[in-house]
Amino acid sequence: EEEPAYEVDLFQEADANGDGKIQQSELAKFLAKDHSSEQALLLLQEHDADASGSLSVEEFAAGLDRWGAGCSTRRVASFCVGAVRRCCCRRGAVWGSCGCRGHMVSCGGGFRSGGGYKRWGPGGV
Repeated sequence: EEEPAYEVDLFQEADANGDGKIQQSELAKFLAKDHSSEQALLLLQEHDADASGSLSVEEFAAGLDRWGAGCSTRRVASFCVGAVRRCCCRRGAVWGSCGCRGHMVSCGGGFRSGGGYKRWGPGGV
């Protein structure tokens, strides 16, 4: 089986309706393994810096580690959020975020256009 030419973008994965924002129901589904719907609402409110009632790519990216959905639980060298690669490093037994030195910083999961977020890959542009 051939590998896809792009990496899965976590923002695209969470943004079920493709509107470029993460609503509470989408966040609840994305975090369902470890958080209740009520907890997802509290997490959304905590990271919704502009009080829009939804999360932008930046707000979503900022919350990933806090929600247990970032480097510490993924345990991978890198993953994508809003077409930006997030690099992870292992320090002893603990995984955490680190700079993407020597790695391409962008990824193919999506891109910004006119201030919005566009999908790139299956079901997108």
